[in-house]
Amino acid sequence: MKLRITGIVFALALLSFQVCGAGAGEAPDADSIMKEMKDALEPEIASTRTLKFTIMDEKGAVTNTWIAREGRMELSNGKRTLLVMLQPEEVKGVARLVWEKEGGESVQWMYLPALKRIREMGPIDSYDSFQGTDFTNSDIGFISVRGTHTLLGETNHKGTTAYSIETVPVQKEKFSKIITMVAKDSFLPLERDMYDVNGVLWKTHFFEDVTVINNIATPLAVRMVDVQTKTSTAYKVDHVCYGAVIPSEIFEPKNLANALQFDFCPLPTGE
Repeated sequence: MKLRITGIVFALALLSFQVCGAGAGEAPDADSIMKEMKDALEPEIASTRTLKFTIMDEKGAVTNTWIAREGRMELSNGKRTLLVMLQPEEVKGVARLVWEKEGGESVQWMYLPALKRIREMGPIDSYDSFQGTDFTNSDIGFISVRGTHTLLGETNHKGTTAYSIETVPVQKEKFSKIITMVAKDSFLPLERDMYDVNGVLWKTHFFEDVTVINNIATPLAVRMVDVQTKTSTAYKVDHVCYGAVIPSEIFEPKNLANALQFDFCPLPTGE
């Protein structure tokens, strides 16, 4: 009997060792990786920045350029971001406000100076082109991680070890799946491949030129390439300020018409 009990104890100890040993080397699960990615890309600290958009046709020729300023802030009922177009004159004053609620669902408002009207955008509007660019309205704001995630494994992405995550979105009207490459060291997204409803690659979203600002790794070059039309839009991030003091009232929909008056991210003299 004593030998039998000892054998059982040994077997249990060996099983415990095997389970612990297996867990120690395992990668985090897909949901955790996507949460880490979102936290890395969108830190809670308030921030301001300028965005310089460049729109290119299928031949790579520049067709338009814009300059916008953006403010981000965490409020008691979720995160908000406000983008205001500054240049050229024909888009000046166009403003877009995004409120991401605690559960990850977003509400958006747009102000068009020509119409002098503030419009709340419906869910289907999220997939419309943002001002004629290759970015959709949902691409300009907070990255969505809503959906079912599966870890496909690790891969080498241009010299960086990355997790490969497949996401089946909650809403599949435009994309059937999204494959995201997440840097293993920084958890920043490197590339997101978006597939249309037929499972064919449609768009690729790149996050590049990562620079550490105020101890926060920040992508300063973001591109969206439409693989099917061969057009692309890129924007450069500049004048980043983490810890900015931003008046919370600028993140209210009723104030969108006056967004240009809020000097929360001034351009340096001469620009």
